[in-house]
Amino acid sequence: MKNFWKTGDPFVWLTGTALMFSLIAIFTLLFLIASKGLGFFWPSDIAQVELIDGTEYLGQISGREKIKDLSGEKSSIRTRVQLKVGNRDIYGFDFIWIDEDKIKSITYPEDAYLIERLEWGNMYGFVTEIKENNTILSGSIKSSISTLNEILPYTTKKYREIKEIEKHDIGDINYEMESIRLKLKGLDKSNPEDQEKIWNLQNRIKAEEGKFRVEEQKLTLLYKELGKYEVTLNTVENQTKEFSAGIIVRAYRPNSMGTFSKFALYLEKFWEFVSDDPREANTEGGIFPAIFGTIMMVMIMSVVVLPFGVLAALYLREYANQGPFVRTVRICVNNLAGVPSIVFGVFAVGFFIYGIGGTIDQVFFSESLPNP
Repeated sequence: MKNFWKTGDPFVWLTGTALMFSLIAIFTLLFLIASKGLGFFWPSDIAQVELIDGTEYLGQISGREKIKDLSGEKSSIRTRVQLKVGNRDIYGFDFIWIDEDKIKSITYPEDAYLIERLEWGNMYGFVTEIKENNTILSGSIKSSISTLNEILPYTTKKYREIKEIEKHDIGDINYEMESIRLKLKGLDKSNPEDQEKIWNLQNRIKAEEGKFRVEEQKLTLLYKELGKYEVTLNTVENQTKEFSAGIIVRAYRPNSMGTFSKFALYLEKFWEFVSDDPREANTEGGIFPAIFGTIMMVMIMSVVVLPFGVLAALYLREYANQGPFVRTVRICVNNLAGVPSIVFGVFAVGFFIYGIGGTIDQVFFSESLPNP
């Protein structure tokens, strides 16, 4: 037995077993995250819930949990469901909890719409009327479904044209005007040598302002085209909400969709999450800027840090003379390895950004202050 422990085999098996449990825990965690997170994009059916007291709600069942009922003499276990009712601009909230013993019936109407909007989140209800410049195009639920499907590609196209102008054309103009403004700020009006430069820069600003007015006129026409369609939606409580079709991101009826259609919509929503910009205070839309920033930071830091780190390690290990300086460096490296990364972050913000960076701004970019 003593020789068995001396061989080291028990420790090898113990290490392998620990590694196996660690891998199982990691893959289990990844599976739980994927199953909970990826299911968020699936277009689940819209339920019309009628309570015993006659109250009705329309939305998607998003959760179910057991709760203790302490109202009676003996505590009992009850179940309640979470319903995403949306319509935040009407109700003031997005979700509601309903006790299952208070539910009379649950149906799934095929004409129920889920409308994703640019503001105020999702809306659930029945599209009853569509107008074009105050002229009624459709006045019933059946006709409004086909009419809405016809106008949505048009409004989506106009919205993308607007964003293209705002983000690129007007964005480039604003960037150029800000650059000229900073150059003007750095010139001295009382200096005769700078007066000609100031005059040229002012002419360039006037030219950019002319370009801006042209793009502004385009936007005015596009917004007018975007807002010419009005959609009227009725909630299950017969409350009416009228809004522009231009704020609709996506409208669909999940109860009337097949599995293939839902899967295609699932892929579309997942791609939007990965490739689109956020909206509604980062509660809707995508996370592309965060992904892009993270990848760029990793790539830049890898290119900058990796060569220096490897070369420094090779030098210290193979070529450096073992003396007080090398021992000091080794002690510093060991201490750094035991310090949490948040400490490095706080130090970097204070020393490099506010200290060195602030000094550089004061010396070389004083005209841009207080912006860094």
